[in-house]
This record gives sequence, C-alpha cells and structure tokens, in this order.
Amino acid sequence: MTIEAMLKELRLPTILRSYQAVSEVATGNNWSYPQYLSGLLEMEIDERRQGRIARNLRKSNLPEGKTLATLNLNRFSEKVRRQTQGLLDGGFVERAENVLAFGLPGRGKTH
Repeated sequence: MTIEAMLKELRLPTILRSYQAVSEVATGNNWSYPQYLSGLLEMEIDERRQGRIARNLRKSNLPEGKTLATLNLNRFSEKVRRQTQGLLDGGFVERAENVLAFGLPGRGKTH
C-alpha cells in the first residue's frame, strides 16, 4: 500500500498534500524524524481546527462582520460598557455561566 493510499484511508488530507514538500524542508534543515512528523501533524491539526471554526460559523447563521472590533461601545450606557468589559475577560466561560442579552431591536445584541 502506498503512502498516498494510507493517508487517504486515514483521512489525513493536509498531510497527503504536504508531506513531500515538508520532507524537502526537513531534509534541508536536518530535522529528525520526530520533528518532521510533528510538523506534519501540526499542519493537519491546524487545518482541521480552522475548518471546524469555519463550519461552526456557517452553521451559527451569525451575521458576518459583527466583531468586537466593529462594535461601537460609545453607543451604550456606562453600565452596559462595564458589563461588556467584564464579558471580554472570558471568565464566564470558565465558570460555565450563561449570558443572556435583552433589549430592543437594533441595540447591538448580535455583537
């Protein structure tokens, strides 16, 4: 069985596309076998992570362009700005707390 066939069967598309080019880089830089394998696996993991993020964003049906960078905090009251800053630290995720947003339409909840 060829390397290509084994990589297809194991469903490792990034390694399948990249192993020869990475092999040349590894040879030129005198990488050990573990360094070469680690480099390939990191590429595979990174591409899968990026694909998972893109897939989840598509499934979420969230509007594009709604990011913290585009959120104008000056539109909100001081109380809401303080709460927003508290959410940005991400502590609610570690504490497994829910976040509920209430308000009239057009007030920035989708951000």
